Parts: sequence; structure tokens; C-alpha cells
Amino acid sequence: MGYIDIQNRIKAALSKLDRKKLIVFIGIAGMLLILLSELIPDSKKETGNQPSQQDDDPDSEIYKQQLEDELGTILSRIDGIGDVSIMITLDGTTEYVYAEELDTTTDSNDGKKRESYRSSIVITENGGDKKALIKKIIRPQVTGVLVACTGGDDIKIREQVIGAVSAVLGIPAGRVYVSKLSQE
Repeated sequence: MGYIDIQNRIKAALSKLDRKKLIVFIGIAGMLLILLSELIPDSKKETGNQPSQQDDDPDSEIYKQQLEDELGTILSRIDGIGDVSIMITLDGTTEYVYAEELDTTTDSNDGKKRESYRSSIVITENGGDKKALIKKIIRPQVTGVLVACTGGDDIKIREQVIGAVSAVLGIPAGRVYVSKLSQE
């Protein structure tokens, strides 16, 4: 049974079928495949219970925690504020800019000048450990701050806290919310 024999049998079977029935059959089969693909769970799809991208970035979480701790320490020293609890929200993740080495090659053919560029990341070696040389670290932007403090119900204390947080983090006062800390 060769390839030509199989091909002839398929042609004979198709000639017996009505073309409209064949098109309907193929359409139904396609819809069933689409339906089955929706029912089978896809591991690449995100669910609502998965952590956000920011949660996957330990450097951003460490940075956020440091900001909250430092801000809490300094705010708790201001007269009238009392105990402090702080939450900071960040936009984005920590970004690293690596040092690059640029190689330039120039060729001259028939009076035409052609330049080519090639860049590579600078690698440093320390005791057998190779690492890319970091040129700059770009921290995520602070988008909002919630401060709950004992004196949060006093308008003067609120103004002091908003002013201090705005100045330290370089964000507008409208992105800082101050509330009274509950006594539990």
C-alpha cells in the first residue's frame, strides 16, 4: 500500500461525500477543538491568587521595607505623633543598568565608509566569582503612602506628617494619607 494508493482512496472517499456536509463537519470539529482548549487548564494563564510582579522582585520588597522602617523611625520621633504604622506602594521594580564596552570598527571600500558597532557587558571577577558590573540601580517610584499614627486625628499632626513624608520621598501631598492608629 503506497502513498499513491492512499491518496487515491482519500480522493474516492471525498468524491462520495457531499462538499456541504464536509464543510459542516470540519466546522463542527474546529469548534469542538476550541471548546476543549478552553476547558483544559493552561499553566501560563495568571490567576487572581498569584503574586504580582512586584512581589516577585525581592530587591523592590527590601527597598520598600527599608523605606517604611526609616520613615517610621523618624516620624515616631516627632512630638505628638506617637506610635506609627506605615504602608508604601511602589510602581515598577528595581532596574539595573550594566556597564557596557563599545567596540567600533571602520571599513573603507570604494570611497564609502562603513562603521559597525558591537557592545558587550563588562564582567568583573572577584575570587573566581564573575559578575556583571552595575553602572546604576534605578529604584521603583513611590506612588503612595499610608501613615497610621496615634496623633493622626489632630489636624496639626496630620499636616506635619504629610509635609515630612512629601519632603522625604519627593511625592505630592495628595499621595499621602494620614489616619489615627487604633488602640487595640
